[in-house]
Amino acid sequence: MVRTARNNVVVRGLALGFSSKYRIDRHSHDWHQLIYARRGVLTVVTDREAWVVPPARAVLVPAGIEHEIEMSGPTELRTLYFHPDSEIVAQVDCRVVPVSDLFRELIVRVIERKALSRADRLDSSYAALLASELSDLGQRSLRLPMPNDPRAVRFAESLKKDPADVRSVDELAHAVGASRRTLERLFRHETDMTVGEWRARLRLLEALKRLARDEPVSSVSLAVGYESPSAFISMFRKVLGTTPGKYFATSTRRSESTTKK
Repeated sequence: MVRTARNNVVVRGLALGFSSKYRIDRHSHDWHQLIYARRGVLTVVTDREAWVVPPARAVLVPAGIEHEIEMSGPTELRTLYFHPDSEIVAQVDCRVVPVSDLFRELIVRVIERKALSRADRLDSSYAALLASELSDLGQRSLRLPMPNDPRAVRFAESLKKDPADVRSVDELAHAVGASRRTLERLFRHETDMTVGEWRARLRLLEALKRLARDEPVSSVSLAVGYESPSAFISMFRKVLGTTPGKYFATSTRRSESTTKK
């Protein structure tokens, strides 16, 4: 007996495994997509923004939005697709959402069932719980908006290639043919961040990718431009509320707990 009718399906689930640094090239979907890694860290990039997503977070990408995904560390990708006509996804915009223990179990359960149908009472209950979890706007600390102006783009790309670049903003601005004042104005207008805030966010996201590959904190801190591991750990705790070691240890424990079930 077929449990779901194809035209009643509102959610589909998919589980895949990838090696570190594997990249899924730019693509889009007809359905909204929730991208989550039970293990590993994902970098999700659209034309305008980039997110680095550890196991405690997921990214929601609306239907039709082109994006690419890169894996940091061995990755267990778990994806949910939501029919664009369903009411499960109330806000249709790219955003990070926190993955609570309940949300994690829901993702696993939906993937086990392969799909949720309007015609099934239990499926409808799962769909309602998913809608509740997705109503949380999530955290912006793992989001990196990209500027549009060519000078600001050159500045951003330069730092992305070398987050540890020790040159001052004035020196970097001169290298891309702009003044610091001009760059500050462009970044505030196009990313809603100062140049310093944008640079710090970039360094944090690069650090998360390196930490996911089991690089030691001492080398990561230097690779992303901090003078010492203590300065890096202080920044990490201020933004994410814990130390790098505890942050990834918690994610690993949750992943192992889910895997055993």
